[in-house]
Amino acid sequence: MKKLTIFFIFFSTIVVAQQRAIKLNPIGFLLNGIELSYEEKIEKNNSVEFTVATSKFTINNDSNKNQFNAIGFELKYKFFTSDNNTTFEGFYIAPIAQFIDANRKKINGGPKDNITQISFGGIIGNQWIIGNKNKPDGFVIDLYGGLQANSVKAPITIDVENIKGLKARLGISIGYSF
Repeated sequence: MKKLTIFFIFFSTIVVAQQRAIKLNPIGFLLNGIELSYEEKIEKNNSVEFTVATSKFTINNDSNKNQFNAIGFELKYKFFTSDNNTTFEGFYIAPIAQFIDANRKKINGGPKDNITQISFGGIIGNQWIIGNKNKPDGFVIDLYGGLQANSVKAPITIDVENIKGLKARLGISIGYSF
């Protein structure tokens, strides 16, 4: 009975063991914001990544300087091409979905309204875990690029033509996997 209990505990640990990572995008700091991601391995070569981002930005129109505070959410489903069962690293392909809501600050009695962006697209990338190759924990570097289609809803007084349509997407995230 004791051997059966030890076998059950060992087997349960293997089945329940999952890999996770928390990552930051350092470019977000340069753009007056922060981007934090949580990734979790869900199958042999697949993971799901959820990102929350905030930023502050300005859009200059003919006579106004429009200041915005934005919050965004993104979901990625990564398909890794490697046969590595221990970690989620290597080359991957991922569809993405994104939602951003930016609220304009009320300045000098001006209007207070918002810009809403919904995006869908795809990226390719490579993720490295620096540490012990047989363990899932270590420093993570994630480099990616791709395309996304943006749909933007904004008041007529704000020019968002440079945001709409098909846009290139590049990024880097660094963090820790456990």
